[in-house]
Amino acid sequence: MGSRHTYPNSSRGFELAILPPDHPRHGLSQVACLNEQAGPIQPIRKFNGKTDKGIGLGASQDDVVKAYGPPDEGGVSRRNEVIGEETHTTKSATDHITMDYQNFGLSFDLFKDKVHRISIEAPGKAPAAK
Repeated sequence: MGSRHTYPNSSRGFELAILPPDHPRHGLSQVACLNEQAGPIQPIRKFNGKTDKGIGLGASQDDVVKAYGPPDEGGVSRRNEVIGEETHTTKSATDHITMDYQNFGLSFDLFKDKVHRISIEAPGKAPAAK
């Protein structure tokens, strides 16, 4: 089975993830809205859109919780996952955290208490190939 391919559009501040035809959920699988600091290799133009509840890049963790409620898995430090330490819930403004809302198909990545990436998962299965 083929792997997911990511197609960045840094001039518009988003990227698309596509699953290949041999994958059970082939087609568009994710859209990620990016902020300038999300692109360490090349400059990225900030995505200026917002979610249906008014959350955009730069929103605070409290703004996200007010709009969507408590996350399914919130406040998990990605830095600790990368270096192999045990993950923990944190409110430290210096940590990079992820807040997942699986019922909405949303994930918010925050750095220094500000949303810098919004990921939207495609719902359900892709239509059958013709």
